[in-house]
Amino acid sequence: IVIFPLIIFYGKQSLYSFSVGLESSVTDAISAFHYLHDIRLTHTNTTILTSIFHEAFHGIHSIEVSATEAGKSVPHTFFSDYFWCLLRIIPQKVVMTFTAPPPTISTINTYLLTNNFIASSPPGIIASFIYAAGIPGVMFGMMIYGSIGSIIERTIYEWYCSSKVALAFYVTFSFIYGGYVINGDPNGLIYSIIPFILVYLFLWPFLHRYDEDMTIKNTNTLNT
Repeated sequence: IVIFPLIIFYGKQSLYSFSVGLESSVTDAISAFHYLHDIRLTHTNTTILTSIFHEAFHGIHSIEVSATEAGKSVPHTFFSDYFWCLLRIIPQKVVMTFTAPPPTISTINTYLLTNNFIASSPPGIIASFIYAAGIPGVMFGMMIYGSIGSIIERTIYEWYCSSKVALAFYVTFSFIYGGYVINGDPNGLIYSIIPFILVYLFLWPFLHRYDEDMTIKNTNTLNT
């Protein structure tokens, strides 16, 4: 109960300052926290109920502003942010030596919503596809999103039929892929996936051993 209000009030500031700290210094991270905190205070009241509504409905505001501004005040991205999100895995100082990455879709969306050029408000999946190519982008993007999700779900289910370890991957996939509906930023998606990949790579020998032990146990049970 105590943690939830803290996440509502300070979650974005903490994540933003953490990302700045990774690329710069602790001093810059602290400045980034206060910078974003001041911006958020100017757009919300300090009551927790108002803050919850503000965080929950920014996706609707994003649809409105993307439908109005995409292709006009800001150019369509044509799904290029899905390419750039892969390059953003590489340290930005390295990438900047040969190219300058464009602003993320969250940065564009936040700028149109608040006139602040920071990645504070992710657009949600529908607004993200509108930024990509308007209404055709929504139709194409949702078709691809549904198709990829269906393929991955079927693959994990087939794996689950022979290995219960797949259940952990299914839960992780559901959490990340379902959350993308609310987030809609490929950059956020790739950063969400990487920690789980690292954790599963570390745990894989233990999971594999557990799966073998369970298989032997089930075989012995059937034989008896």
